[in-house]
Amino acid sequence: MTRPTALIREVLLLQLLEETVHKELVTAKRVLQEAGVEIIESRDTVMDVRVQYRFEQRLFDDIYIKRMLDAEVRGYLKHLPRISKTFRKG
Repeated sequence: MTRPTALIREVLLLQLLEETVHKELVTAKRVLQEAGVEIIESRDTVMDVRVQYRFEQRLFDDIYIKRMLDAEVRGYLKHLPRISKTFRKG
């Protein structure tokens, strides 16, 4: 069996990434709150994410297309290590 040091390193990197993303999410939500933005409702459909929010005492409805969100996430993820097929089952 190949020594699993590369896989262990990938797991550690992914754990650090998870912690960093969580901190960024908390910060982004705090910034929205400080800016006076209140998310009323978020509906996730197959094609899009619909968000209703209040800002400056007005209600807004926005639609975020999932394909565009997915493409942006893929742009971030392309820099992440891929778990070696050596250690995958299936």
